[in-house]
Amino acid sequence: MKSILPVFVLFFLLATACRPKPIGIDVAQAGEQIAIASTALDAHTVIISASYSITSLYNLEETGKGQDSGVAATNILLDSALVTISDGTATDTLTKVSPGLYRTISMNLVSGQFYTLKVRDHKSGQTVVASTQYQPPLVIDSMKPFVDRRPRDTAVQLIMDMRDDRPGTDYYLMAYDKINPATIPSAIGSANFAILNSDVQKRVEVFSDAEAIDGRITKTFNLEIGPRDTLFVQYGRITKGYYDFLASYKRSGSILTQATAEPVTLPTNIIAGLGYFSLYDSRWEGFVLREY
Repeated sequence: MKSILPVFVLFFLLATACRPKPIGIDVAQAGEQIAIASTALDAHTVIISASYSITSLYNLEETGKGQDSGVAATNILLDSALVTISDGTATDTLTKVSPGLYRTISMNLVSGQFYTLKVRDHKSGQTVVASTQYQPPLVIDSMKPFVDRRPRDTAVQLIMDMRDDRPGTDYYLMAYDKINPATIPSAIGSANFAILNSDVQKRVEVFSDAEAIDGRITKTFNLEIGPRDTLFVQYGRITKGYYDFLASYKRSGSILTQATAEPVTLPTNIIAGLGYFSLYDSRWEGFVLREY
């Protein structure tokens, strides 16, 4: 045994001496991309949210500490951009209402018409383009909340019933909050929209008429909202692409997967950018839950 030990020691020294030194790898931070979200409050009013994505290497904790973290918080929102929407004949130029939010109130959106969005950041020179088709309104025959009040717990549901009377496959969105959307003119997907928080998975629902039975779609949504709140519901018909985007968005379950984050796995129709440009005839309803 004593004669074997020096052999093992020598072998170990030779093996470690032949190992190459570790190579330092400096992973370059990917460039930021413009991220877009949109909403049409009515046929004349369109709001675009425009920001820069936060890359996976961006340290949020360094923001505001005076250190160079790659992107300053004040540079995330596009506060100097040219934002236009064109139908192929006329072009509307949107006005900045706050950093990152641009609005027009002079559109005349037509169901089935295609619209092209173009956003150019004057500071960086980056430009993104996207196109979408304006979706017709969704007609719901019945929508009402159900409040199951119990001594120890109370559950709030929203029951929806509608006809499936169109050929092909249609896709739908239902979003809810306790904040009146008319007082917050911002887009689903923008940082100012209240449904974008830690429980985003519970505040946006998408579905299709593949769930129809005998020509009708009946849905029951379990809502994370108080029984004494006022419930505001937005609903509409959306494109297949936007359905895929929101379905992936919901599955991500992360507060950071939003318009100002890095949605690597999310579908997008933004050329050279992130997010999604969608326009549809959205409808709103409000319910005072203490009356149910």
